[in-house]
Amino acid sequence: EEELFFHFSEMQNCHPDDLVMDDELEFRVGPARGDDKMAAFQLYRLDRGTIVFETEDKPGVRFQGVVEKPLRTDRSGNVTQDGVIRMLENKQAAADGATDGDHAADEKDTEVAATGAMVRFTPHDYVPNPTDQQDQQQQEGGGGGGRFQRSTSTASNSSRGGFNNNNNSRNSNGLGSNDLVEFTLVTSRRNQTKYARCIKLLQSDRERQRVLKEEKMLANATLERGIVTTLKSDFGFLRSNKRRE
Repeated sequence: EEELFFHFSEMQNCHPDDLVMDDELEFRVGPARGDDKMAAFQLYRLDRGTIVFETEDKPGVRFQGVVEKPLRTDRSGNVTQDGVIRMLENKQAAADGATDGDHAADEKDTEVAATGAMVRFTPHDYVPNPTDQQDQQQQEGGGGGGRFQRSTSTASNSSRGGFNNNNNSRNSNGLGSNDLVEFTLVTSRRNQTKYARCIKLLQSDRERQRVLKEEKMLANATLERGIVTTLKSDFGFLRSNKRRE
């Protein structure tokens, strides 16, 4: 993104010492004096929230997608390329106008497919919530059910998260390939690029594969009955009436 030079003497309605980072300004752009580069002149400080850089496509509506390409980083952990999410096409949710997490990807009979449009995301757009991380660890440890899991908290995009990706790997704060996520969809007013903001991890690819494997195992398992013979701290043993000792 292009940055414009400005001199403090061009401030019109406030003292330069009063300027702080992220202040919003209105200004004129022209060639810098004695230089071909463009610069900002006659700067006026505006009230915070005056400038709109992007607009929400459908206010209040939350979308779902699958991580197509995680953030790319260098060896130092610095992000070198934005990530990409492919949106889910959810016919039922789109028809009903589902909002704020009401998309029915967690229902087995809902038709979903990761064949929608691709949107970008940045390091600012996904910040893991401690509750989300705990829920995800419990799911990947074997405590999740057979459906997509989600918690009730909402991730914030107000601070940076740590990311590191090599193919499908991730650190504790990152998103990996094929992770199922939920997000707010916005469009940049400068270049019309679509971004996923306020991303929330619904289910990691690792957990989804574990669930599918467990469902396949249970589909082929035999139904038996028996009695409990031993109880330990978090497990036990039982005796089936169809199996010999």
